[in-house]
Amino acid sequence: MAENNQLNLEDLTEEQLLFRLTRMRQLRLIDQLMQQQLEEQLEEQKKQERIKKKIKVIQEFIVVCYDDLLDDLKWRCQEVLAMVDDYHKECQLRKSQGEPVDEQELEKICTEDVAQGLKEIQLALPDRGALGLDPPAPLPPQIEAITEEVAKEPVVSSDTPSNRPSTKTK
Repeated sequence: MAENNQLNLEDLTEEQLLFRLTRMRQLRLIDQLMQQQLEEQLEEQKKQERIKKKIKVIQEFIVVCYDDLLDDLKWRCQEVLAMVDDYHKECQLRKSQGEPVDEQELEKICTEDVAQGLKEIQLALPDRGALGLDPPAPLPPQIEAITEEVAKEPVVSSDTPSNRPSTKTK
């Protein structure tokens, strides 16, 4: 068979040999290019997988952070409800001690404090939809009612004494 190849090569003209040699080089080059492309594709797939893993870790981190924020929200809501209860208890205590009580003014102060607390909570929470997460669970009915009530009235800062209603009766 080796003799056959030699005979065949000897029978070929210089032009035919050149063509075969060129063709073999082309095939090798094509093979090398295909191999290189395959390696590049594999490397790109590995990069994509690493990126996907990083994205998944980041999403899990965001979910944990958001869950922490929701826990904080629940805790703050409980604080707000406790604040409302404290105002009512203070009102009852003053009444039982015979002090004059202007319930409307106390309620207005309470509402302002609650509204401020709710605004702080809302500012602390990022938009869950923007993070690609499910919407949060609905607020408890008491908080939802307070939020709707507060949204109807403008909020006055309770930090400055001039804005806080007087507790003296007129």
